[in-house]
Amino acid sequence: AGLETEARAFAERLENEYPKNTLINQLWLPTVCAALALQKGRAKEAIEELEAAERFEKAAEFYPQYIRALAYAKLKKEKKAVKEFEKILNHRGEAPLSAIYPLAALGKARATKNKEDYEKFFEFWREADKDMPALVAARKEFDELSG
Repeated sequence: AGLETEARAFAERLENEYPKNTLINQLWLPTVCAALALQKGRAKEAIEELEAAERFEKAAEFYPQYIRALAYAKLKKEKKAVKEFEKILNHRGEAPLSAIYPLAALGKARATKNKEDYEKFFEFWREADKDMPALVAARKEFDELSG
């Protein structure tokens, strides 16, 4: 959310207070570090950070997969990005209330530049506020694809 200083301080506190907690050290801290790296435009570093989290990521409600997908998209590796987005979209039952799910649909649409994928995203967010920034941006992108 753009709060790098707070995120780093919180991560350090967790690392110090729970040095033997596997999920914190092997899942959440790498995920936080990956998100911070991606926010700074270091997509390759974000992917590398997430390597440690891969074996535990099913416990993270899709956050590592989503960050990895965004990093691949940033690196213009659309096929790898789509694969990560589809890990989320094809396994919704693992975290049915996750806010990441509709964002993965939007990410996939952006990676594929496919109008049908945008339409699926719009279906997910059909009841969202019409002025929601992600929705406004997606509609603009869709309109540009149309024409």
